[in-house]
Amino acid sequence: MERAGKRNKFLIKGGRVIDPSTGFDDRADVLIVGERIKKVGKSITPEGQETIIEAKDKIVMPGIVDTNVHISEPTRYDRETIGSVIRSAVSGGVSAFACKSNQDVIIDHQAIVAYLLRSAIEKGLAKLLPVCAMTTKLKGENIAEIGQMSEMGARACSDNTHSIMDSNLQRRILEYAYAYGLTPILYPEDRYLASGGVINEGYFSMLTGLPAIPSIAEEIMVNRDLILAEMTGVPIHIAPITTEGSVKLIREAKDAGIMVTCETCPHYFLLTDALCKDFNPLYKVKPPLRSERDKSAIMRAVIDGTIDVISSDHNPLTYSDKDTEFLVAEFGISGIETLFSLSYTYLVDRGSLSMVELLRRLSFTPSKILKHSGGRIATDAIADIAIVDIRDEYEINPVDFRSRGRNTPFGGYKVKGRVEILFIDGSIVYKDGKITPKTVSERLRE
Repeated sequence: MERAGKRNKFLIKGGRVIDPSTGFDDRADVLIVGERIKKVGKSITPEGQETIIEAKDKIVMPGIVDTNVHISEPTRYDRETIGSVIRSAVSGGVSAFACKSNQDVIIDHQAIVAYLLRSAIEKGLAKLLPVCAMTTKLKGENIAEIGQMSEMGARACSDNTHSIMDSNLQRRILEYAYAYGLTPILYPEDRYLASGGVINEGYFSMLTGLPAIPSIAEEIMVNRDLILAEMTGVPIHIAPITTEGSVKLIREAKDAGIMVTCETCPHYFLLTDALCKDFNPLYKVKPPLRSERDKSAIMRAVIDGTIDVISSDHNPLTYSDKDTEFLVAEFGISGIETLFSLSYTYLVDRGSLSMVELLRRLSFTPSKILKHSGGRIATDAIADIAIVDIRDEYEINPVDFRSRGRNTPFGGYKVKGRVEILFIDGSIVYKDGKITPKTVSERLRE
């Protein structure tokens, strides 16, 4: 398969080109030279050295940037590794992703940041953007070496689902992160209110008898973090939000001029806690699936722009992690390969959102939050480009996932939007269902 060398050229002809950074949405050609886009325009004349790619009736768009991904390397190789997650990413049109700490990998030292970056570069596919921990060992007690990790290449900081209950400590972390140019990504959950819960508090928690997590566990922390953002003047990103009350708080905060962005995931605007009534662990996620009213509020907020980003919250698990009773099964969905197709099918194809707006939530805004150069189809932009056939309808089958986790509740869903080609840094890394490895040694030989 093709690989662009330093001066190799590709000419993408006749596609519907979408640049969410400017709102451009029109038929055009795209000329790639080396790692960058040299020109976007009508009827670019080939000079004879380009590899021509016909994109008639296809979407030509920036690669997706996923802000919420988890791996288990280097502590557990039976779960998602760096190699498996980047293969999974490119299969879903994801050119870059934020890698957060979890119970397997805590990114609280510059050596871990360096290891993640080096390992991902050696694999040569999707770009891994490290999100360092806010506190040592995610314990919420001592601030981690955020400055050193920022210098090593961390793009944001977060304690992931280990929300920091000490408000004074959280304030100091916001100020510290701001000094180093890192976006604080805050998980909105009062750990005491949520303690032991596995399902949303409401009718279905009463029906099943499962311990519950009330919506106010999220809303209390959203409110607190908005107050801290207003007081410190530090921009924050809240991830994810899942309740009607959180939407209201963030909408009001934005109207008041507080610098806040937020995200949600497809399962929060497509699924509800009613699906947990049969105790299927595939529906066990954190935060939990919420009520029909919350789901509708999240969908409206995605459409009206209150919610800035759609992420996968990719948390792939082994079969045994999920093949157990609901109460003890682990939280998580394998979502990076279905992020675009679910979002396109249920937002754009059904007429609720334009492609430009969808790609702002999937690519341009995530790039800004993570200080990443993606999200654009424009002259001199990095050539991270996906070519997608939005007419191609297919059924999600987790057996086909390249991720090591098949734990999706969306198996059997019919979706549109198949990624046909993905360029990263001007090289084709995925085409027609096949991945093109591009290791460091291969680059040196070019």
